[in-house]
Amino acid sequence: MSKSQQRMTAGLTTGERDYIRRELDRYFTTLPSVAEGIQVKVWRTGSRIGQPKLPPPAQSLVERGLMRLDSTRRPPRLFFTDVGLATLRTMMADRRLADPERFAHIQRELGIDPTDDAVSSPLQAGGASGGLCQPTSTGRSDGLRKEVRGDAADRIRK
Repeated sequence: MSKSQQRMTAGLTTGERDYIRRELDRYFTTLPSVAEGIQVKVWRTGSRIGQPKLPPPAQSLVERGLMRLDSTRRPPRLFFTDVGLATLRTMMADRRLADPERFAHIQRELGIDPTDDAVSSPLQAGGASGGLCQPTSTGRSDGLRKEVRGDAADRIRK
């Protein structure tokens, strides 16, 4: 591991924070959810065919107990553990580690209240509007926010 990856901030290395930001950022018009987990690719050929293919940062998160792999689903998914959710909450609350505008959907899902100076876009201001996303500054609508149900949603809101 390089020195930059060994530096820990908010309990995560640089590579792990980058991986989490990449996976939880908007994908075209889709806003990913923490409760739905992070989809993992599987090996298509070779001796490990059908097994989950974890990138190094994801492998590190699993080894440290911050995420768990659920390979019973298709496709396999990574879910945050209770300790991982606390670490994610810390990361998302820090403006230097996660842009409040880009990750407003994750902050709302985790129950993080944006500070008054952080609310600068209509998307963030729409957090208290009954779950509906307001149009962004580009005039596009993000659609309806999915309601999260079940045990994972209860863990996220704690």
